[in-house]
Amino acid sequence: MSKNTILIIVVVVMFVGGLIFKLTSKDGSIKIDRAPQKVAITIVSPKNQWKFIPDKITVKQYDEVTLTLVNEDEYDHGIAIDLLGINTRMPRTSTSTVSFTATKTGTFNFYCSVACGEGMVDGKKRTHYDMLGSLIIEP
Repeated sequence: MSKNTILIIVVVVMFVGGLIFKLTSKDGSIKIDRAPQKVAITIVSPKNQWKFIPDKITVKQYDEVTLTLVNEDEYDHGIAIDLLGINTRMPRTSTSTVSFTATKTGTFNFYCSVACGEGMVDGKKRTHYDMLGSLIIEP
């Protein structure tokens, strides 16, 4: 093998090794950079159901998220995600929005932040405390 061939092989190996090192996070997983996306999600509080639909939301880190909040009830609700500093009132029979950039990763619980009572839904008692969900922000 000539010196030039060996030199080319060494340079390619170093380049590929550096690329893998740059793309590998501390936990050994490969990270793939992508442009942040604009994500629009509608969350509905259906009339007299004491729940959010959907109650599980998944987005990617750095996405620009806009939640459209639809309250079909004749009384107020709210939505709070404490660890993201979000607490927005959902006035009765109205639609509102809240926007944020998903800078943190993890699972963040959300809940109704306005005491909204209780009632029977399909033979089961549902209350304000049943209005729960989770927002998952993936790397």
